[in-house]
Amino acid sequence: MNRRHFIRSTSGLALASGAGLLLPNSAHSAGASRVAFYRHSGLPHQDEPTRAESIRRMVDLAVQAVADKRTPEEAWKALFAPSDVVAVKVNCMAGLLSPSLHVMAAIVEGLKTAGVDPDRITIFDKEDRDLIGAGYTLNPEPPGPLCLGTVGGPKGLGYNERFTTRGSATFRLSNIVEERTTAIVNVPVVKDHVFAGITGALKNHFGTIHNPEDFHYLNNCSPAVAEVNLAPSLKGKQRLIVGDALHVQYEGGPSYEANHVYDYWAVFAGTDPVAVDSQLLLLIDTLRQQNGLPTIAETDRPCRYLEAAAERELGTLSPDATELIYADLAEEGGR
Repeated sequence: MNRRHFIRSTSGLALASGAGLLLPNSAHSAGASRVAFYRHSGLPHQDEPTRAESIRRMVDLAVQAVADKRTPEEAWKALFAPSDVVAVKVNCMAGLLSPSLHVMAAIVEGLKTAGVDPDRITIFDKEDRDLIGAGYTLNPEPPGPLCLGTVGGPKGLGYNERFTTRGSATFRLSNIVEERTTAIVNVPVVKDHVFAGITGALKNHFGTIHNPEDFHYLNNCSPAVAEVNLAPSLKGKQRLIVGDALHVQYEGGPSYEANHVYDYWAVFAGTDPVAVDSQLLLLIDTLRQQNGLPTIAETDRPCRYLEAAAERELGTLSPDATELIYADLAEEGGR
C-alpha cells in the first residue's frame, strides 16, 4: 500500500466529505514523531467477521507505519519481546464509547505475533464495572489474556502502597503497571472532556492512579495530566499507543452522549502521546466547528495539559517534528 500523507491546510484540520482527515503536513525527517490514522469508510456495511478482519488490518498497518517496518510482524516484534509482560490500558468509563472488542482483539493478536504469551497480557481499567459496562469479559486468572480492573473485584491487584510524586501531583499507581508489567499499550478513545478539554492518550492514565478526582477541578487538569505521565512506571514502560477512533465524541464528554458522536471508522497509532493527542484535539475541534460549536480553546476548558506535557519532554507539539500518515482502506481497495 502506498502511504498518503495528510496535506497542508491553513485552516487547520478539516474533514473532506467522505474522504477523511486533512491535517497540516510535516517534514519527514529522521526522529520525527509518527502518528498514523487508518480508516475504513466501508466498515458500517460489513458483517461482523469481515469488520473484525478489516479492523485487524487497520491496527496492523497503523503499527507498521509508526514502527517504519516492512511488515506488521516486523513492527510488533520491534516493539515487544516474548519476555515482556504487557499491560493494555483501555478507557471504558463511557460505556458505549469504549475501545472496540475488535480493536482489542487486534492488539492481542499483534502482541502474540511478537511472541508474547497471552498469559503475560493484562487488559485493564480502573474498575471491573467499567470493563463489564463496555462489553469486556472479566478474566482475572490464566489462561490469558487476563482482563480485570485495578479495583472493584476480589481479584483486583489494587494500588501500590508507595506514593509517587511528580511536580505538584501525588498519587498511587495501579499495581498492574507498578509490579506486574514490563510494557504498556495505551488504548484511548477520542472524546472531549468537561474539565480537561479532551481525553486521549495522556489523560487515559488518570485511570491508572487512585485519585484522579483530586486533579479534575484544578486548572483544567494541568499540569497534573502531564505529571502523572512522568511516573517512571508509565513513561518508562509505555511502548505503544493504539487508539479507537471508530466513533469520536466532540461534545458532552467524558460520559457518553450519542447526539454528539461522529462515526469516523478509524484507528490510530503512535509512540509520542503529545503528538497523538495534539492531532486528536484537531479532530475534535473540526467536528465542533462543523456542528456550530466553539473550539476547545475557545471554551472554559482549554487543553492546557498538552503544552505542559511538551514542556516536560513527554513528546512534541511541533508540526515540523511530527510525521502524519493517513489512508482509507476502502479507497485503497480494501474490503
